[in-house]
Amino acid sequence: MAELLYRLGKASAKRAWIVIVAWAAVLGLAGGAFAVGFGTLATSFDVPGTASGEVIDELAEELPDYAGASGQVVYHAEDGEALTADQQADIAAVAEGLSDLPDVAQVVDPFETEQERADREQEIVDGRAEIEDGQEQLDAGQEQLDAALDDLEAGQEQLEAGQEQLDAGQEQLDAALDDLAAGQEQLEAGQEQLDAAREQAEAAGAPAEQIAALDAQQAELDAQQEQLDAAREEIAAQQAELDEGRADLVEGAEQLELGADLLALSDGIRVVSEDGATALVNVSFDVPLLELDAASKEAVISYVEANPIEGVEYAFSSTLAQSVPNLIGVGEIAGLAIAAVVLLVMLGTVIAAALPIVTALVGVGIAVLAALSLSGVLDMSSVTPVLGIMLGLAVGIDYSLFIINRHRKQLLEGAEMRESIGLANGTAGNAVTFAGSTVIIALLALNITGIPFLGLMGTVGAFAVLIAVLIAVTLTPALLGLIGPRVLNRRARAKVGSVHHEDSGAAPMGTWRAVLTAAGAI
Repeated sequence: MAELLYRLGKASAKRAWIVIVAWAAVLGLAGGAFAVGFGTLATSFDVPGTASGEVIDELAEELPDYAGASGQVVYHAEDGEALTADQQADIAAVAEGLSDLPDVAQVVDPFETEQERADREQEIVDGRAEIEDGQEQLDAGQEQLDAALDDLEAGQEQLEAGQEQLDAGQEQLDAALDDLAAGQEQLEAGQEQLDAAREQAEAAGAPAEQIAALDAQQAELDAQQEQLDAAREEIAAQQAELDEGRADLVEGAEQLELGADLLALSDGIRVVSEDGATALVNVSFDVPLLELDAASKEAVISYVEANPIEGVEYAFSSTLAQSVPNLIGVGEIAGLAIAAVVLLVMLGTVIAAALPIVTALVGVGIAVLAALSLSGVLDMSSVTPVLGIMLGLAVGIDYSLFIINRHRKQLLEGAEMRESIGLANGTAGNAVTFAGSTVIIALLALNITGIPFLGLMGTVGAFAVLIAVLIAVTLTPALLGLIGPRVLNRRARAKVGSVHHEDSGAAPMGTWRAVLTAAGAI
């Protein structure tokens, strides 16, 4: 590897402009790919296999209308007192206006929601009272039906007793008829002998009035039986009504208790604080969070900011306020400025100090632009390119500095320019390659976690480090060959060839000096 890097360094230094133009072309291709393929960056992270992720997936499947993203606008009275009626009306008006913005599915008026909650609580209290009254009425009606059934049973017993009496009378009549039949036979047998006794035998028959009276009693009993049957049917119908009312009452009680349970579950979850000084306006979107356009969130923020309410301050939840971070922010600029100062102090020349920064910026530009060109087809989080920039700047400056520093020391010792570049690339460049490989392997190992956004972050970071290594062992030697001895300042160039190994700082450091240096560094 060292020999290969040595040859690569010398060749890059010899054909510096070819290498520079080649990397410029790669940077241009990355920029073109970015212009064509750049999509949107997500501000949230999806971790599969977690309980929250499973709930979100189930919600999207079972209740797609409620699976969209949501955010909150928090209103708070500046004086800490309860929001006035006018302020509440203004907040409600803002909530109504938010519902017309792009991708907004629903906006919840906090004061209307709290009023609905209070109304539902009162309905539950009233419903329970009505159920208790209805239960008492059902119990009273049941007692009346039970008493009526008892009366029917008593009447039935009386009818059965009367029936027994009628049956006994009927038996007596049947016996008399049997006697009459027997006598009739005797009369008929003696008809020839006693014609004169016919009238007496006929006179001895049963009276028609007595039979008619029995028939009348039987008809009266039958009429009473019909009345009892009709009363029994009426009671059965009333019992059915009572049973139906009881079933309705039970069902209503179950629904009431279900509503009470839902209210109990929401206990402590309020959209208006107990002191009335704070209110939450919930904004629901009709697309999932990972697919929500940043412009839709910005529209909500802009609308709220454009409609301030006197005496009321506002804030936004992270879902709304969090946006795609700037790829190059104040931190990165400050870091580059500090790095430039440190390099200038160490290397003593502006050209030498600029080399690591230039190569690092070129590497970061290629890596990040190439990665962002895939954001249109991959779900890429907003921190992914930021990680690429951070790693690319860090290792890009360091790797290039390793080779430059080694080259400077060799020049001070009198080495020939291109030979020194080749040696620096074969020695320090070998260390750069090894260090970069370990970092790349570590970053790619993030794909083993099974978390998509984390694996993609590691892959982009590894790609940025790979580009930094390639630029360090090719572009850095090319730039060193182009600037020649100007990598050293004038004072150092005057000492070229006169600096020995011991004078170059490679001699062993004294113990106390080493201890003091380490302590100062810590």
